Amino acid sequence: MAFFDRDEISATVRDRAESDSAFRAQLLANPAAAMSDLLGMPVPDGVRITVHEESPADIHLVIAAESTLSDSDLE
Repeated sequence: MAFFDRDEISATVRDRAESDSAFRAQLLANPAAAMSDLLGMPVPDGVRITVHEESPADIHLVIAAESTLSDSDLE
């Protein structure tokens, strides 16, 4: 697979983690290795993957980084 869609990967990871306890344990212990195994390719150098396990009392929100480009730069 030459192009990976982040939303598709996220859904695949969540589905696998919910159905495969060994994958879930590996994902929590070593996210890069778990993702590499799942995708069949190494995680690029400089890419850090962090996995959080939510609970009803511990909620995680992810927000995108602020863009340093203006709207006109993006056009």
